[in-house]
Amino acid sequence: MGIKNNRKVAFTFGSLIFPLLVYTALTFLSWFIAFANDEGTINETIGWTGHFFFLIFRFPTHYIFGANHDFLTEYYFSLLWVNIAIYSILTAYLAGSLPYLKWVVKRFIKGRG
Repeated sequence: MGIKNNRKVAFTFGSLIFPLLVYTALTFLSWFIAFANDEGTINETIGWTGHFFFLIFRFPTHYIFGANHDFLTEYYFSLLWVNIAIYSILTAYLAGSLPYLKWVVKRFIKGRG
């Protein structure tokens, strides 16, 4: 019993580059917009949107180390890079597993198995 599929997940270094670049750009763009919002030099709607996305891109490391303010202050941008790496690896892995997920849906959910 169980799933008998010998397909391998296509996770390569090349599939990691694009998410890494996209998450890097989005993280630092949202950081810049949130900073401008805190300073009051940007449109309120754009500022709150950027601040909201920055809260997402700060997760999980800034919430894990949030109680230790000195550590968070010292390693602020390093923790952002860790978040970018986590999101990039997850995205590359999920994108590589899409053919397998299509096979599971076709075989088991749609009842063709």
